[in-house]
Amino acid sequence: PVPDLVNGMASTVYAPTVNRIYMFGGSNFTSGVVANTTRIYDIATGLWSTGVPMPDVRTFMASGYYNGKIYLVGGYTTGNVTPAFLQTWEYNIASSTWLTKTSIPAPLGFGGAASSVINGHLYVAGGRDSSVALLNTLWDYNIAADTWTARAPLPVAVNVPGGAAIGGQL
Repeated sequence: PVPDLVNGMASTVYAPTVNRIYMFGGSNFTSGVVANTTRIYDIATGLWSTGVPMPDVRTFMASGYYNGKIYLVGGYTTGNVTPAFLQTWEYNIASSTWLTKTSIPAPLGFGGAASSVINGHLYVAGGRDSSVALLNTLWDYNIAADTWTARAPLPVAVNVPGGAAIGGQL
């Protein structure tokens, strides 16, 4: 089991280069407390450890793994949808360090989006903004260029969809 209860809607990413699962942030649904905890699950040993904390507390972030780094985008700092954030953070697995990258240009911040990495691009789909509006947006983060581009919108607005990449598609 996860070693603490402040992990609801945490962002969880598998890092194949180290065969570990990284769980970032999350909230306690009863108390509303939001964490900046970096939890690391070593699949080979079955043990949890704690890594360098995130730059701030967050829950409901978009996330993805690429080339030894994990990317976290948006999210909330409370048990509510306000405030919603636009930041993009990069976590370097080898050095256990954080960098702040170019923020997503969504106007009101967001959380609860589906996300996945395809060919060096982190795609962020749907979610909900700080005005509680459901989103049909699709954003493309070019990891190498550190740039965001809006793509064709989703057919319908959706909050907290599941997301995965397979065969080069989200």
